[in-house]
Amino acid sequence: MKPNREVIKKIIRTVMTVEKPHIRIGKRGIHDKLVQHIRNILQSRGIIKIRILKNIAENKEDVIRISNELKEKLGDFARIGEIRGRSIVIYAPSILRRKLSEENDFQKIIRK
Repeated sequence: MKPNREVIKKIIRTVMTVEKPHIRIGKRGIHDKLVQHIRNILQSRGIIKIRILKNIAENKEDVIRISNELKEKLGDFARIGEIRGRSIVIYAPSILRRKLSEENDFQKIIRK
């Protein structure tokens, strides 16, 4: 499968709607162990869904602030795919493209 923008967008939408969150961010907020755990998941899967709990984010501005802080700590390694409600999809473009070129079906990538 040729990895292009439309396929990546479709994967992001699928993860956002179908997958359960891989990580939940709560009252401890973003700390070094959490960032390292997110990096490890991104290196193995290429994409991750994160849920921000109500006790840390009461409104949309809080969610955006937390997602930007997370993006800043992850650096150029990852990008924010989509924010919907208190859920965020983050993906590593290089790893996701490599997985797409290896697999024929993007559903296999999501299930791994």
